[in-house]
Amino acid sequence: MAKLRGDLLVLKVQHHSSGSVNEIIAGTTSFNFDSSAEFLETTDQADGLNTAGIGGKVTRTISGDYFATSTLDNFTNLYAHQAAGTVIEWAVTNDGAAYMSGEAVITSLGLSAGTSADLVTGSYSLAVTGTVTTS
Repeated sequence: MAKLRGDLLVLKVQHHSSGSVNEIIAGTTSFNFDSSAEFLETTDQADGLNTAGIGGKVTRTISGDYFATSTLDNFTNLYAHQAAGTVIEWAVTNDGAAYMSGEAVITSLGLSAGTSADLVTGSYSLAVTGTVTTS
């Protein structure tokens, strides 16, 4: 089984309306994938003192930080899709091969700069919609 090296994980997004295939969030410096599920309690008298339940809604989010391109094209594209509420495709690749993929909505997008004109960074958060495909 291949190991996932953090320096080889890249988050790619595809903008449906622009036709740009796998537009990369440039220089992703951190990446977080979180998945949580609700627990729906079904405990009844027959269960006694034991809790019983079933799985409920699954919520997944992706977030991280990135280096902005010198022209800010990656920020501009992502901002336009966030403002329009566009559903985007995303993929996590490991050394060029797809590992996870799905669709999401951009829920948060940031852009930060300090006194150096050469270093502009940003942050992003995605709310995953539908199922996640893994390889």
